[in-house]
Amino acid sequence: WYKPDVFHIQWAKSISDWHWVQQFGIKLVVSFRGVHINYSPIFDPKLAEIYRKYFPQVDGFHAVSKAISLEAQKYGAVAEKIKVIYSGLSEIKNDNPREENKRGEFKIISVGRNHWVKGYTYAIDAVKILVSHGVNVKYTIIGGQNSEELLFKIKNYQLENNVVLLGNIPFSEVQEMMIDADLLLLPSVEEGIANVVLEAMQLGTVVLSTNCGGMSEVIQHKKNGFIVPVRNSQKIADAVMEIGQLSENEKSNIISNAKATINKNHTEDKMITDMISLYKNVLS
Repeated sequence: WYKPDVFHIQWAKSISDWHWVQQFGIKLVVSFRGVHINYSPIFDPKLAEIYRKYFPQVDGFHAVSKAISLEAQKYGAVAEKIKVIYSGLSEIKNDNPREENKRGEFKIISVGRNHWVKGYTYAIDAVKILVSHGVNVKYTIIGGQNSEELLFKIKNYQLENNVVLLGNIPFSEVQEMMIDADLLLLPSVEEGIANVVLEAMQLGTVVLSTNCGGMSEVIQHKKNGFIVPVRNSQKIADAVMEIGQLSENEKSNIISNAKATINKNHTEDKMITDMISLYKNVLS
């Protein structure tokens, strides 16, 4: 009844529930995020058909990466109507010094739900390789608790002292663990652009990501982070060993470049400005 000028659907899967707003002269905008575009329409043919039916009629699209905008075009999204708007982070001050690592462990952390697309099995395979090379590594997965697959792999590889699975914990605690970690690892098979990587870069933690989705739009290899092929545990292990050998000066440069990337492309102010620009273009 309020009849807004623009109706923005945050999740593409719900487009069939809301396309009717256009009948009342309301402009329709749809967001493209990871799961809804990258693989849901692949294993759900009915969803793919819904996209092909309604995407050509949408007035404007918001894509979280260039890579995902290309995926959406496979289902009829008009390229000229898509605006790539990167996720923006609120400004934070990280004045907390990293705790001294008295046990000499190389601490790796991953954060995300327990799902095959997150690639945790490849990460654990990489830990096995690292341990076989004598690396004293401690890998913590926040969100992987109670996964039968991961627990079996850890037990089978005898990595109980090297891999820890945690459930969901408050974001403030996640931030503290990121700051304390030597490395944030994103072993995913597919992503839009993972916010956890942006958050780690902002906090000053070195990042290692697979080259999935739009991650190469954020990470420049060996400049502001590290990037390796998807589904390649050996490459992950090799990169971890390389990162572990970085001098303090090399590490400091990478962290500084990462923060500069966030300040340039991933601030909350820039995201808001770009989103308003999208709405104005749709209305004009």
